[in-house]
Amino acid sequence: MREHRQRTDSEINVLPVMNLMAVPIPFLLMAAQFMSLGVIDTALPAVQAGEPSADAPTLNLWIRIDADGYRVSGTDPMLHPDGGADVRLQCAVAGCPEASDYPVGELRRLLGYLKDEWPDETLVVVAPLPSVPYEVMVRTMDAARADPGVVVKGGPRPLFPEVVIASAPDAPEAP
Repeated sequence: MREHRQRTDSEINVLPVMNLMAVPIPFLLMAAQFMSLGVIDTALPAVQAGEPSADAPTLNLWIRIDADGYRVSGTDPMLHPDGGADVRLQCAVAGCPEASDYPVGELRRLLGYLKDEWPDETLVVVAPLPSVPYEVMVRTMDAARADPGVVVKGGPRPLFPEVVIASAPDAPEAP
């Protein structure tokens, strides 16, 4: 005799699969709010065709950053005391092991004096060596843009808001 088997339709339980998909979504959404990106507004140096205008003199302000501090140069006579080289702002500790060792306050004070002499100038070129930490570059850019210690029209005094990043010319890397 032949056995007769009864066929039953069974349903597939998809609830565990749905749980695997639904449970991670709130965790991903909670983690997403902790990520934030910062944007630093800056410009790259532009190539200019033709001769520069000789009508108005420019400051041509450069801040070079290396392992010993800042070297500030430009066309202002204050930046060349006694006809010498550029103004050198040394770090508080030799070799600047920490970003806080860079003389940002002195730099901001010097830029404030330059802004008093050149009120219409807005451009500064920041030229760090490749070994300079990113935090130092950002602090330098912040110091060049504004002086929070001086309040003008309800906000910090603007110094040189147009910051251009360039590679440091003729500044050899320390061995």
